[in-house]
Amino acid sequence: MKIIDKNKDFYDFYSYIYGIDNTVTYDRRKSILVDNTTLYGSVYPMENWIKYDNPAYFKSNSVFHLLETGDVQYIIEVKDVVEHYYSTNLPSICENFPINNLSIKYMYIKHRHIFEAPVSICPLKLDWIIKRYYERIYIIPTLDEIIKIVRKKDIIQNPVLKNTVWTRILDAENIWKDIQNYLSSLHNDKDIDIKMTEKQKAQTHGFDKYSFRNPVK
Repeated sequence: MKIIDKNKDFYDFYSYIYGIDNTVTYDRRKSILVDNTTLYGSVYPMENWIKYDNPAYFKSNSVFHLLETGDVQYIIEVKDVVEHYYSTNLPSICENFPINNLSIKYMYIKHRHIFEAPVSICPLKLDWIIKRYYERIYIIPTLDEIIKIVRKKDIIQNPVLKNTVWTRILDAENIWKDIQNYLSSLHNDKDIDIKMTEKQKAQTHGFDKYSFRNPVK
């Protein structure tokens, strides 16, 4: 698979391991750089936090996102955040998520693509029921239900995830294969020659105004 983008993601190097095939091209030039603040800053509103006895400490319930790579979807969960002093900037909490608080809760292998771009992410609110000892049991929705509940404005298309905590739990090789298999399934079996300027070609190979070819004077 050939990836066209000035931004590099954590799975891109598999194109060189498996070989660059010009007949399967991921045009990711409109990619969006995503970090932990992007992912969690907007889904930790104050009203969703449970106040504990100590007024300076708060704790949240699980937060979910949907990641679609090709025709595979992942529900990614961050479990309750450990007690944290609220005077700090809220999004900074995600920088210190313990690895055991972050997991892939569910994986859909339905051979179905539901969003527009080859790769998309969006926050996901799951319904839940209470079991004994006040334990929350979250209900996994179907893909059809997800389509109905996800707001289009919340979907981030072609995200670059290298600066997020998700790289701790996602398998780069599987993500690359998800995308490659999806693009191949579109039956686009011709060599794709996307017209680019010389500047865009240079950026695709990592050379921009910040590269070593243009040192700061």
